Amino acid sequence: MKTRIGSGTLLLICCVLRTSGQEVVHPIDGALLPTRATLKRIPTETWTGLPKGYELPKHVDLRSKLPPPGDQGRQNSCIAWALAYGIGTYHDALQEGSAPVDASGRMDPGRTLSPAYPYNLTKTEFDTTDTRCLGSHFDKVFSVLMEQGCCTWQEMPYDPAPMGCFQAVPTKFQRTAERHRMTAPVRVSPYEPDQIRYHLAQGTPVAFAMGIDTAFKFGGMRAAKSIPFDWHPECAQAMPGSHAMLAVGYDDADSTFLIMNSYGTQWGEKGYWHMRYDVFDCHVTEAYITQPPLSGSIRPDVMEDKPVERTKRRRIRTGLAMGDHAEVQGLTLALAGHAPELDRALIQVSDTSGAATVEMLELNEDAPLRFYRGDDLVTVTYARASRTRDPRRTKAHIVARVEEDGTDPCIERAILLADRIRSARASRP
Repeated sequence: MKTRIGSGTLLLICCVLRTSGQEVVHPIDGALLPTRATLKRIPTETWTGLPKGYELPKHVDLRSKLPPPGDQGRQNSCIAWALAYGIGTYHDALQEGSAPVDASGRMDPGRTLSPAYPYNLTKTEFDTTDTRCLGSHFDKVFSVLMEQGCCTWQEMPYDPAPMGCFQAVPTKFQRTAERHRMTAPVRVSPYEPDQIRYHLAQGTPVAFAMGIDTAFKFGGMRAAKSIPFDWHPECAQAMPGSHAMLAVGYDDADSTFLIMNSYGTQWGEKGYWHMRYDVFDCHVTEAYITQPPLSGSIRPDVMEDKPVERTKRRRIRTGLAMGDHAEVQGLTLALAGHAPELDRALIQVSDTSGAATVEMLELNEDAPLRFYRGDDLVTVTYARASRTRDPRRTKAHIVARVEEDGTDPCIERAILLADRIRSARASRP
């Protein structure tokens, strides 16, 4: 099916599923291919290996705090499904200590976040020229979830119709949506299986986008009819589609990740499937995690408190108490949140030149994050906390450095795979 928009022609890749006489078309192109600009808006976790002495469990399954897999219908809304319906609902369920399902095991609309809320807002705030619900980028959906939050399915049910993304977002639920704000995302490396498994073992689902083909869709449909689903394309195989899903576990026994899809329970293994580690490595373009919000003292306005001593140093190591600032090469870092008992620190980033691509860093101890400031690559590490009897005097020890004309290999790899998908589309008849 070809749809003309302006002077260009866009190929929409869809697959058709017939159930009970009704035709359902699931797009396989809802995760818009990343660009260097969209990738730079999210920091990357620098993987330095497993923590000393840590041994990964052989099996992880996070489904007990997730709703049943849902159905995105004929919209290209897969990223919103992975982030809001998946991760957002999961974080809420962790805080509540119960699964977001009713007594019969069905999705509880009052405790499940609606993918319609962030997806529809991306169309009214970021992509107002889209008249076909053509998909989204991760950074745009994350921005909505971070800044505005998300309402529940009960407050804004998802409309699977092709033009459902233009359903108005009820303003009366904006205040309740703020209760479900998401923390700043972090990019992880698809080609580092230990990194993916480590976060899953820590109870953190991993949202990702990958290249797929029609065999993926139809194979999952056949699997729902009791035919085993074992989709394992070669690394070099062309993939014209781009689809987002959620990794919610893994099993070393068969070297697979457990994946939650958004094609409904009539696909795969009741909406889930097992992806081999090597397929994840070869075909995933980008992958992200977020953490539950820090409780306690958060200072989003710390930049307004004190003047900052200007310095041209490219590397600093300093201890920051709540509200303290430090500067590295004209970039200001302030401690906006600290939970030493969780080994977490929240750093607010300010750059008077406007070249920094991120505003907030969610740091875990000894897990450096890197981001771009113009052509320079900035790496920030939360090294440790100085623990005192007075929590008000506890400091987060931060190491930051600026690398001139640095390169983020995770971003470069994402660009390479995205270009490969573009080439696969261009070669289609």
